[in-house]
Amino acid sequence: MIDLRLLKTFLTVLETGTYSQAAVKLDYAQSTVTKHMQLLEGAYHGTKLLRRQGARMVPTAEGLALQRYAEQILQLYEASCRDIAPPEKRVIRIGATNTLADTYLPLAISQLKAACPDVTIHLTNGNPQFLYGLLRSGQLDAMFVIDTQCRYLDFSVRQIRQEPMVIAVPPLHPLSKKDTVSFDDIQDESFILTENGCSYRKLLLNEFSKHGLSPRIVMELDNAQAIKQAILQKYGIGFLPALVVRRTDLLVPIPFRSEYAPAYSWIVYAPNGVCAQPLVDRIADSVLQVYPEKHIHRRSRWLSSDGHSPLFLA
Repeated sequence: MIDLRLLKTFLTVLETGTYSQAAVKLDYAQSTVTKHMQLLEGAYHGTKLLRRQGARMVPTAEGLALQRYAEQILQLYEASCRDIAPPEKRVIRIGATNTLADTYLPLAISQLKAACPDVTIHLTNGNPQFLYGLLRSGQLDAMFVIDTQCRYLDFSVRQIRQEPMVIAVPPLHPLSKKDTVSFDDIQDESFILTENGCSYRKLLLNEFSKHGLSPRIVMELDNAQAIKQAILQKYGIGFLPALVVRRTDLLVPIPFRSEYAPAYSWIVYAPNGVCAQPLVDRIADSVLQVYPEKHIHRRSRWLSSDGHSPLFLA
């Protein structure tokens, strides 16, 4: 009998690409992840399930076959827990990108607790690719992501709103006096971006690619707060959704003018007893009350710490 934790570890290694990142996501020591993989391969008579490809671990042919079974096994197990557990022990598992964890997720939690006061809420952060893997394997009930299009047609989807993108620069940066910027304004700049796997990062990369160029990336960070701090330290400029750049950040957010496909926020969910369409609509409506669909990016003139240089804040 295989311990289901071994299958979960195996799928997490495939999602994150490394033993170390899998250990972080699972809150294990890396040696535990290694041991789990040894036990799992031992359960299949020493069959090699993973191989190294560059810096990532990828499945062998046998590992690819096991991945399909593992996803189905865990999904069936999670479904049985939802159906059999008493109502007071029901759990809803919500995933969100780091960008939306600080903005939309608190609103979602408030609505969930109001509608289902006895439900326990488990939260997971990660990039869309990682969260989608958890959703597919039955380890999440819903996820909040930003993407240019709906790529999740095997689940129920609710589009929330269009997410305007901005170029974020430090005070007194030469771009800070502009009302909008386009590719010509930023092509020679140094960028601090989110890590690979972030969907809105792709918007900027696609913009450069259309012009036959690549952006000069000086730093890659896994959350918007760290990016904003690095911008303030003048290591480079950022490309972020407007909703995460606040007055208190002391940054200058400038709307980015482009013909790229706009970004939207989405709730992607597996409809079940807790995460059903009426509740999802209620969550989306609560978000739109705080962040209206036709929200205008307002810019106010303030004084910088030296008392005379203008800042423009969202």
